[in-house]
Amino acid sequence: MPEMSGVEATRFIRERLGINTVLFAYTADVFREAHDNFIEAGADHVLTKLLQRESFSDALKQFSSRLPVQNYEVLEQTENVIELHREPIEKLRLTEEELTQSEMLDMLKEDPDARLDLLETIVNDFEKSVDELIEYFMAEDLAPLYSTLHTTKGVALNLGLDTLANQALAIETQVKNKQIPDIEQLQKLINRLQVNVHQGQRLIDRCRTRQADSNQVI
Repeated sequence: MPEMSGVEATRFIRERLGINTVLFAYTADVFREAHDNFIEAGADHVLTKLLQRESFSDALKQFSSRLPVQNYEVLEQTENVIELHREPIEKLRLTEEELTQSEMLDMLKEDPDARLDLLETIVNDFEKSVDELIEYFMAEDLAPLYSTLHTTKGVALNLGLDTLANQALAIETQVKNKQIPDIEQLQKLINRLQVNVHQGQRLIDRCRTRQADSNQVI
């Protein structure tokens, strides 16, 4: 049996040993709370089992400035996407969600009803976007595909989801130039939309629980 958990080991490395090297946590737990515990303990990033080459490559790129130059080799190859699809939630990197940092949602903390309405709209819009992106890409129907990308980018910008907005913009530019977009890029966009949908649903559940608790107190 291990003498300490992964979170405890991370905290020991940071606080007791004082080691500041880049530290990646690796866990089978896909839930946000578990990832937050690792980050709070001092991990720089959390990787989820089963480890995918793309996930590890992205993490290395993100922290490249803190890695020894002579030992840093980025894995550029990614698994080929043959057909656009919805990934099972357990295969997605849930730490890629951006809703938690949304300034617009943060502004509505004191208005739970408005916050809940916005979250439900976001989830519905992003679910619709995923369906349309897959449908229009597979049909090579560029006009509605462009429209969906443009709308998705606009929503992301309004919410302050910068990474999502930039992903949508890059693909939107390809389509605007009458090009069939890169399927790998489009799959990454779909994955990020799904991750934000998942987080949106968690935030909705949290809002409803608080409302129910408040009603019971009254």
